[in-house]
Amino acid sequence: MKGIGSSHLTFTERGFTVYKSEEDIEEWYAIAPTSLLDESITVTFSSSSTYATGVIFGIGGANTASPFDSHTGLPSVRTGASGTSPSVTLSTSDADDMIIGAYGAPGAADSVTSGSGLTMIYHGTNPQNFGSEYEIVSSTQSGVSIGYAGGTNVWAAIGDAIVASSGATTTTTSATSTTSTSSSTSTTTAATSTTASTTSTTTSTSSSSTVGSNTMAIDGSAGASADASSVKITGFSTSHGPDVIVLAVDVGSSATVRVADTAGLTWNQRGSAYNYYGNSYLRIYYAIASGPLSSDTITITLSTSSNAGAVVFGISGANTAAVWDPNSGLPKQAKGSGVTPSTTISTSNADDMIIGFVGDYDNGGTPKAGSGFTLVTPTNEGSSQSGSNTVQVSVEYSLVSSTRSSNALSMTIPQSDPWGIQVDAIMQASG
Repeated sequence: MKGIGSSHLTFTERGFTVYKSEEDIEEWYAIAPTSLLDESITVTFSSSSTYATGVIFGIGGANTASPFDSHTGLPSVRTGASGTSPSVTLSTSDADDMIIGAYGAPGAADSVTSGSGLTMIYHGTNPQNFGSEYEIVSSTQSGVSIGYAGGTNVWAAIGDAIVASSGATTTTTSATSTTSTSSSTSTTTAATSTTASTTSTTTSTSSSSTVGSNTMAIDGSAGASADASSVKITGFSTSHGPDVIVLAVDVGSSATVRVADTAGLTWNQRGSAYNYYGNSYLRIYYAIASGPLSSDTITITLSTSSNAGAVVFGISGANTAAVWDPNSGLPKQAKGSGVTPSTTISTSNADDMIIGFVGDYDNGGTPKAGSGFTLVTPTNEGSSQSGSNTVQVSVEYSLVSSTRSSNALSMTIPQSDPWGIQVDAIMQASG
């Protein structure tokens, strides 16, 4: 998916999994400060979807400041073959949780019922099979299986846990849903008003530069890579503030990703994870740093050990209140194979930093920025990985002072490989 939009809510992707490119299930969440009435929620896909089902539900009495159980194994994801019952196993760290589970399956209508002790929120079979369920618990869970009885198709499932707010006594849910077929959007209307210890090799650098009349500038950068269950970027520092901090992560599996840092920044995902080849996923995150950062350590935790590379950089002079260019075509994603990852970009704001994020599979060497662009260092971050599914990530940028209309953006990678590219634009601060 490309993203979720609504008039009153800001949605963030929590987790996802995919079964052999046949079935993708994603979990998104938002905080509603007040009650909602007839809220329309639009799900946008990066390409036309054969079938899609969206279900939304509200949870009263949840901890809105820190919604998810902090257990490192959450969200828990699993996929399965035809003829097996959809299920996922999870453990929690908090006692008073709402355990939630969901599954999706293509093909003929499934006949399923909710798992033991769980209550069905929604189950539908048109245009695809989808179910969601929940259970309220008052003790920590260890290796508990949540799932559905029945099922005849391949499936993907996800499980998670929402923490109760301090002193909460009740928790309620409600949901309605609509679906769309052969479309790039789906609209849902709501009727009611959160590892094993491993080591990784880290390579870190920093740089800053200013280009052209646009006053934005790269304010420090660093990177790291590993074949492990976590990647740590160390020594990341900036000179200014407030800055927009951008993190690009390329992972050679469908592992879920969590981002945290020693400065305590709040990280948000921009768009959704982009599956550009096999099990290679490109993700973009961002945060706002109110002041300069000094030797910040950023930890990217993966749900399973995987090859991964990451690059982080700061942007001074950016609009920290409204970061991204509002053009409806952004972020834009494309994939292919060869030595020239490329796509086009259109913007609605004049003074932007245009950014190209490139993930490539099984590559090596130093890439070359496209015409008018500058590489963010380090480049092709992924050199310390080993084994199969080796992935690298590189970033380039350009400062502009006029809107773009289907302008070309490209990068040259050292050898012919599968690649994925995401392009976006960050706005300059007013004044």
